[in-house]
Amino acid sequence: MELVQKIGYINQMLASGKSVEYSVGDNIEISKSSEEVKFKYGKSE
Repeated sequence: MELVQKIGYINQMLASGKSVEYSVGDNIEISKSSEEVKFKYGKSE
């Protein structure tokens, strides 16, 4: 459940354009456990 909440929080930050540095760092940690997130954010960049 924490992973899902983190993804939603990061997605919200990216959408608002705030705390990009933090979200990117957190995304790297999450992508280790979720290829879907890696693909999602890789496409976003």
